Amino acid sequence: MACGGEVSEQRFEHFVPTYDYIKFGDYTRPLMGAATFGLVLSFIVSTLAFCVSGPLMAGMMFLICLAVYTVQFPLGFLLSAFMHHGLFLHRLRKHGPTWYTRKQTLDIPKAEAFELCLAACGQIERARIADYDEKNGVVRLQVKGNFWITVDRMVAIQVQESGPRSSVLYVDSQIKLTRFRSGLIKATWGEKWYPIVFRTDRNLNNKLMNVITNFIDSVPNWDHRHVSVEQKLEDLDNYVHPDDLHHAA
Repeated sequence: MACGGEVSEQRFEHFVPTYDYIKFGDYTRPLMGAATFGLVLSFIVSTLAFCVSGPLMAGMMFLICLAVYTVQFPLGFLLSAFMHHGLFLHRLRKHGPTWYTRKQTLDIPKAEAFELCLAACGQIERARIADYDEKNGVVRLQVKGNFWITVDRMVAIQVQESGPRSSVLYVDSQIKLTRFRSGLIKATWGEKWYPIVFRTDRNLNNKLMNVITNFIDSVPNWDHRHVSVEQKLEDLDNYVHPDDLHHAA
């Protein structure tokens, strides 16, 4: 595993899957997004036609594209929404919310739990730490996919303090696309749908979360003493070389 992350404060968004997460009224959002997408494409195609063949051809192309895109795209998105929603409910009934996100209580302090999570990241192949925030207990792990079969994944891990000797672990995994494709999906599907869309895959997100939680479960007595960066610098400043003690004596 390559570790090339940078220290940064990141906001961790928890996805809470429930049976009533998607309601009937939520279907209007992807339909509107698909119709808007079709309208934008119609303008783009008609503009190209105007530059090539003039206003008459541009007007004809706009009407044709408008009739096709604003009908075809909403119907396609409606079918896709039914499939995503149905698969979402099926996995909730069969596996529960743990299929989409993990929450686990650890009987170790937050600082040690954070170190344990960093150690767990080393169990995933083709992965590197994209960024981390030690203060808020957040690690984001980017997993490289196979170009022909799978896409990249982003595994987000957060540790929150729940007591002097206990902490809560959250693990979340989702598809990672380019900023343009991610923004396009969020713009067309809407804020309510994209958490499901980005987590619908061939069980790979679930397998990545299993690697993290299984490793943590296999190390029940984590005895690594956490030393913060500030403490390391302070110890270095206070370090006295043995030769200095000899000369002082």
